[in-house]
Amino acid sequence: MEVFVFGSFKKSDNYRVIGKGGDFPSLENYLKNYKNFKDFEFTKNHLDIEYFSDEAVFISDEHQSPLQLRLQEPTIPRGALVVTSSTDVEEILSNREDYLDDDYDIFSGDKILTEFKETKLEILKNIINMSNVFYQYLEAGYFNLKNEKRVDDWTITFQEPLFDLLVRYFRLTSSAPDISFFDEFINNPYLRKNICEILMKVMANFLVNNKYLKKEKVKEFKTWENLDLWYTLREELKILKS
Repeated sequence: MEVFVFGSFKKSDNYRVIGKGGDFPSLENYLKNYKNFKDFEFTKNHLDIEYFSDEAVFISDEHQSPLQLRLQEPTIPRGALVVTSSTDVEEILSNREDYLDDDYDIFSGDKILTEFKETKLEILKNIINMSNVFYQYLEAGYFNLKNEKRVDDWTITFQEPLFDLLVRYFRLTSSAPDISFFDEFINNPYLRKNICEILMKVMANFLVNNKYLKKEKVKEFKTWENLDLWYTLREELKILKS
């Protein structure tokens, strides 16, 4: 099992310290210099590459939440465990199940179980960010395979950390290795619709599982894919108004 730590942890033969003064300045530097990955293998056209095993553990005492570290280090696998704690590394590894609730999968739509305020705030901030982009896409017509309205430039480059993770977690690829994901998104209406559907599913599950919304509300509109439902929810739910 590979173990990586960030922050003030002392060097050890049992794990690798990432960051200033550590074994490697970043995970990407570790992958390049220790595992011999090349620059081009970090682009979103190479999502079939497994940088780390899902069994790997990433521990930090300098990040406020596991999600914050995941957004900084997008090569961390979705299935790996991320822990933010200053507890002894060996103790964390012996009690990994105690940290599962804090390592929230932002694209799961699951109920938030963590008790830590900073972790909750980080999750909610990114859900709001997600909903903002989702509504821009809806208003642009992406869900109906149209492109009728301009969206913010940053929402289509997928360089923003949350949407970098979305592409990687769902392994969304371009149609050919020499086509960038940005160009694919601009020219492929089916990819745009697919991303709308992913965001819609995440938001729907999140709203229900975290009791922002009762399923009975959806019955009024028969299906989650009724866009009138989403415009109604934006008027009624504070979390979707930001």
